[in-house]
Amino acid sequence: MDVLFDATQRPEPDFIAEQLEDYFGAIDGAIFQTKSDEFVVLAKLGPHPDINVVKSGISRKFPDHKCSVAIRDISRNGLQTIEIRIKSAQTPVMKRSAEKKFFVIDDDLFIRKTLGHILSAHGTAFEFSDGAHVEENYMKEEPDIVFIDLHLPDGSGIDVMNRILLRWPAANIVIISADSTADNVLQAQAKGSKGFLGKPPSKEKVQKIIKSLSG
Repeated sequence: MDVLFDATQRPEPDFIAEQLEDYFGAIDGAIFQTKSDEFVVLAKLGPHPDINVVKSGISRKFPDHKCSVAIRDISRNGLQTIEIRIKSAQTPVMKRSAEKKFFVIDDDLFIRKTLGHILSAHGTAFEFSDGAHVEENYMKEEPDIVFIDLHLPDGSGIDVMNRILLRWPAANIVIISADSTADNVLQAQAKGSKGFLGKPPSKEKVQKIIKSLSG
């Protein structure tokens, strides 16, 4: 079967391969990556495979995308080629609402409330004390900017940023920390951060970040 990603916001190839291997891993066969957005899966599905089961299974692996299936017989003994085309489930051109959404991920209640209050003048701020459920909430809310503390109780803020960027490469991530040394700033930028905000956050600096990432 051919698995093709026809999406402007496709996941990273490593994530795609990981999800395909997780789904097809128990079936005899192999998975090959031909391009960044194309994969070939050789799988022994049996004489009468339920294609709807395959489609729904793949869809569950990529919940923020929609999936279509086309089947073509290529031999008399039942060998088939299955094309699975995966498209973005959302239209990235237009937001559903003019109001912006922000995530604030920090275990310090004072910082969460301070930053949340500043952001409330520009939209809705969702607060998290750790990075445990950020990805599922990101998929649900589609925030415009995510502010992540460099040090979280369940790990590094850089790790949380990496997980988000793996699935949503265009995400706007801003690392926040009381230690705004050059090394921390450069490390955050090298990993994909769009900005760095020192603690305590000031209204002027937050507004500047929002303006720079809204263009």
